[in-house]
Amino acid sequence: MSDFNRIYDPDRRKVASAPDDLRRPPAVVFGKSDPELVMQAVALDPLTASVLTLKEIRDMVAEMLTAEARWLPQFAGKKLRPVPTIVIPKDVKRQEVPLDPALAIANRFTKLARA
Repeated sequence: MSDFNRIYDPDRRKVASAPDDLRRPPAVVFGKSDPELVMQAVALDPLTASVLTLKEIRDMVAEMLTAEARWLPQFAGKKLRPVPTIVIPKDVKRQEVPLDPALAIANRFTKLARA
């Protein structure tokens, strides 16, 4: 068994509620030649989702597929489907989010312990 298969064994439960194709890393999803699956797999990455909105992730994936088109011939002529943009009111205050979600959990437990 290769190192890749040992690390990314598709039978392991990665995200229990995610469709089977999205439980695999984005590198495996690229083999499906579906830009929507790539976008969804990237959106499931906790570090990416902690700093980017879904629109920003969608834009980033679209830019990446365009920039790397020379090396991704399986995506030739395929684009992400258009989706409506969710508008966030200007008076909404963004919450500070650490880059590592594990830090958010540790910080919360620290605050609870002090209370």
